[in-house]
Amino acid sequence: MPVRRRHHSLWTFVLPLFSLQFVSGERVPGYSINTAEEVSAQFGLCVHVPCTFFVPDNEKLSPNAKGLWFKVFMYQDDLLVASKAGSGPNTHQRFILTGDVSKGDCSFSILDVQRWDESRYRFRVEDSIRFNYADIRPFVRVKDVTDKPVISPISSLVAGKEVTLTCVGLGRCSVSQQNISWSGSTSHQNVSVVRDIVSNKDGSTTYYSNLTFTPSREAHGSSINCEMIYVYSRKTIRANVTLDVQYGPIVNINATGELEFDAKENASLVVTEGKSISLNCTVDSNPVSNITWWKGSYKQNIEGVRFTYNTHRYELRDVLPDDADIYFCHAQNQHGNSSRFFNITVKYSPRKPKVSCLTGCSDNVNSNFTSIVNATEGSPVHIVCSAESFPPAELFWSRTGHGVISTSTSRFLTVSRMTLADEGTYMCNASNSIGTSSNTITIQMIYPPKPGQNSSCSMKGSSVVCTCFMESFPAATITWRVDSKEYSGNSSNDKVWIVTVQTRSNCSSNLTIELTDSKKPVIQCLGSNGKGNYVISYNNCEYWSPLNVSNIQ
Repeated sequence: MPVRRRHHSLWTFVLPLFSLQFVSGERVPGYSINTAEEVSAQFGLCVHVPCTFFVPDNEKLSPNAKGLWFKVFMYQDDLLVASKAGSGPNTHQRFILTGDVSKGDCSFSILDVQRWDESRYRFRVEDSIRFNYADIRPFVRVKDVTDKPVISPISSLVAGKEVTLTCVGLGRCSVSQQNISWSGSTSHQNVSVVRDIVSNKDGSTTYYSNLTFTPSREAHGSSINCEMIYVYSRKTIRANVTLDVQYGPIVNINATGELEFDAKENASLVVTEGKSISLNCTVDSNPVSNITWWKGSYKQNIEGVRFTYNTHRYELRDVLPDDADIYFCHAQNQHGNSSRFFNITVKYSPRKPKVSCLTGCSDNVNSNFTSIVNATEGSPVHIVCSAESFPPAELFWSRTGHGVISTSTSRFLTVSRMTLADEGTYMCNASNSIGTSSNTITIQMIYPPKPGQNSSCSMKGSSVVCTCFMESFPAATITWRVDSKEYSGNSSNDKVWIVTVQTRSNCSSNLTIELTDSKKPVIQCLGSNGKGNYVISYNNCEYWSPLNVSNIQ
């Protein structure tokens, strides 16, 4: 029994090389043919025409049933182009009857299609019966080659992951031998090639070649070529694809601007305060990566009004010392992440030095960034100075009115035993290659009251006039003791007048007493401050001078 055959496509990615519109015809009852009304063939390639035919049910095709295909001419006899008995050999070279005639298969192929092959063709069967199937005569239309081998897949390539590309040949004739080769990028590893053929259900054949390799990121944008050579016609057809290889980011950074020197990635940058620099980040990745700038070891996202931010550049304008840190450019896509960093150091001149007393001082007073310290008489005093700067500043001391007091640099100032001669203003000077700065400290000596010169008493008429001078720091408070009665400050009454004047380290007081009898009073001047007391006693004579003095602790 003849078998109806249908056309199938095994490879869903194979483009059809000819267009077939199947029709069936039956002019004589029981005799019919099912094939294409018209077939498109590409010049120089091959074309396969599926075909089935039928005979009446009361007729049987023998194993030696013969099929014949004729090229139809309008004004001359038709030309036999292919013949075959049963499943036996063909009798022609370019025109091949591929089907098993004894099973009702009249499929045929044309190899190395030529322009003059464009024509109608008719089929004839010869067995116990002889019949020409003239109701459908397929027309073969010859066109220029427009198709190319198909390479797939052309996406989803990832660097480092093995992939297989398949190149499928043109023409689907089982008797059309094709050689397939590959060429192109050499940036691959583990390359292997496998060639094979697939027999389709419609009697056609698909030639293909698999190229297996591991792409590298360098292969992105390169081409791979598939070249097909048809053995019969020697015709060569090529196809190529541009590889879209995806890979994780590779980050490169550099710095430009007012730098001490050019710098590359993962390096230390030195920039002077007030200058501006740009950190440039170049990322090679596919697909495009998300780029983030980080600052510090904790990788905080960078913010700040002084910064201009865009995808690949990070600008620091008017750099400050606080800008010194580690800066990262981080890139990430679905295939990985990478980062590079700069360690930025900012050079700046010394800030105003901080001057303070370590030991031997009390009552530290800061006024307008100037320190005043009090030191006890006879005690050792240690002063320290520090100044923020980079590079670190050299420190030296000078004294107002005395100039530099040390030829060597030191942050420490030491007074071994405090005396009045050591009182004064001392300056700490800080200097580096960027600039200078200074600050002062004033040392005041604290000591108890001491008698000054010209302390005396004298008679002026009926009055006694006494003068008392006390030297001390802080200035002493003077109290007058007359007999057993005490007077302090500025006071006056009918018999006693006191005028006291106090300066930084001196106190003077005048006492006037009006006498009502000839008895001379006992007079004492008492000076006191937080560090001690001092008493001056005056003798009992017309012109009194201090009789004795005593330091009362």
